[in-house]
Amino acid sequence: MKTHQQPNIITLQLICFALCAGMLIFAIVAIVTTIEGKSPGTQQNPAPSSSLGLLLLVVAGGLGIGNLVAGPAIRLAAVRGAKELWRGDGSVEEREHALWSRFTTQVVTRAAFAESLGIVGILALFLGGPPLGWWGMAAPAIALVLIFWALPSQFKYESFLAQATSEA
Repeated sequence: MKTHQQPNIITLQLICFALCAGMLIFAIVAIVTTIEGKSPGTQQNPAPSSSLGLLLLVVAGGLGIGNLVAGPAIRLAAVRGAKELWRGDGSVEEREHALWSRFTTQVVTRAAFAESLGIVGILALFLGGPPLGWWGMAAPAIALVLIFWALPSQFKYESFLAQATSEA
């Protein structure tokens, strides 16, 4: 099946890169303000926020595990839904457009879910402060790996189409 989605794949890649860039900028701001002692977690009275930092680390851990489970589950649900759409009524062009919509939805959903992991980890440092908060910086690194792992490409789109249009 020949597709004309190349420019749209580039747009999806830009969306993923923008999510990564925003997360990295926030991480840099959190690191600099923490090192300078200006973040809420490094103020004179850090008692309330230190427990918040620990809570955010636990939430980040849950989101990390959730990403490992949800990423493949989101893709599987998108493929199942795409199979139903492909078997449905309408012209081939309409059905291809619907498949593209499913593909973009699963890419953006997976990337946004991964970004949430990174943001929560950064917040653990920013609000919880050191030394425990530094562990939160592993979350944006993991989030970047997850986003780049799911980064859309023409090959991945064609693989998605092959799965969605197969009879099995």
